[in-house]
Amino acid sequence: MKTTLEISEKYSKRHRDILESVRKVISKVKDYERCCEVSEYKNSKGRIYPMYILKGDLLELVETRCKHGVRTSKITEKEYIYHLKKIFPRFKEQVKIGEHIVDLYDEENCIIVEIDENYHNIASVKNRDKKREEKIKEILSKKLMEEDGVYSDWRKYKNCIEIIRIKEGELGEGIREMILKLDGRNLKRMYEYID
Repeated sequence: MKTTLEISEKYSKRHRDILESVRKVISKVKDYERCCEVSEYKNSKGRIYPMYILKGDLLELVETRCKHGVRTSKITEKEYIYHLKKIFPRFKEQVKIGEHIVDLYDEENCIIVEIDENYHNIASVKNRDKKREEKIKEILSKKLMEEDGVYSDWRKYKNCIEIIRIKEGELGEGIREMILKLDGRNLKRMYEYID
């Protein structure tokens, strides 16, 4: 637990900016209300000012924003995932597939969602992401082959697996793509995607 005053002193930020940041986050994600308590403090002149006592996810979020200089108006990956889980509750969060962890995964429809921060636009990171996607598809394809047993070659299952990448700042477009993919999966049998 830390107060917003302690955080402002630790990161040399204006206290009122941190208060504003906390208010904005809480207005966007109501679940964060349970991670803060309204309080107050006296300054050196004896005047009373408001502050929050933060804990858990909200404390981590505010400290990360202060430490890395993230602007308060930006939505974080954690907030994206929160909003997507509200719309698509079937998706599991932070699922381990082999040695990789994916942001969201719908096992029934074989759909993975990855939230990409801005640094994913760098060519070397894009190449690494592409190799990672191939490895994830290979692992899941082999799992499908073991469970289903129709085909003897795991590569026949690769087309069953969808990986949706949502770019930072494009949550609406990402939701639209997820709806289209899920709708397509519900209209057709999964194995029609093979070959």
